[in-house]
Amino acid sequence: MTKKATIFSERVEEIVEEILNNLQPGKGVSRAALTLGVRQALNDLSVEVPRRTKLLDRGAMREHAKKLFKAAVKLEVLLETAPGVMQAALFSDSLLSRDDLPSQQEMLDGYLKRSESFFDELYRLHIICGQAIGKMWGTHKNYDHAKALSAQSAYNLMKHYSSTKITGTEDGPFRTVTSLFYEALSGFPDADLKRACQGVLDTVETGRSRGHAGKEKGRGWPRRQHARPK
Repeated sequence: MTKKATIFSERVEEIVEEILNNLQPGKGVSRAALTLGVRQALNDLSVEVPRRTKLLDRGAMREHAKKLFKAAVKLEVLLETAPGVMQAALFSDSLLSRDDLPSQQEMLDGYLKRSESFFDELYRLHIICGQAIGKMWGTHKNYDHAKALSAQSAYNLMKHYSSTKITGTEDGPFRTVTSLFYEALSGFPDADLKRACQGVLDTVETGRSRGHAGKEKGRGWPRRQHARPK
């Protein structure tokens, strides 16, 4: 079950009312529907903020990827240096069901049948780990998901329920509603979330999200020529 963020209940009713006072219901939208939209947005934020914070923890992913990368390299080396017929047996059933040694061709055929797909998958894991180590995923530890999602929620609310124009004007409805959403999540009133609001407007304009991917390139992993059983 997804953990919820705390909504500061002592102010939540006032916050809902303040948001409503800053918005003009859209055509065919009642005040009751707008109120419901505000409450749903607050509930969604309480779930989505901690979820995003956990899923996009760049530091945690990077540290785990380092461990997995080393383990994958070690596994590959161990598989390719397995002694004797053990190397063939690791990827073939031909040695499991008979007492005599299979022919060289049988060992080779059995090995190739399974080893290529296995090493292809191992190679894919190397690439994934390299991307995580290269900071291509997630957000910086100082990235505030509550601010970003408050702005996104304010935009969505106004887009679907209100006729109020959405602009980044200081003290305008968009920045005011964003600040109120953020207060509900953080307890900090009157926060100026100009940057978060502008980020949403830029995303709408360019169709590209900001903050979830780093600029650094992932670590490359040259394709290795896997040894065949001798």
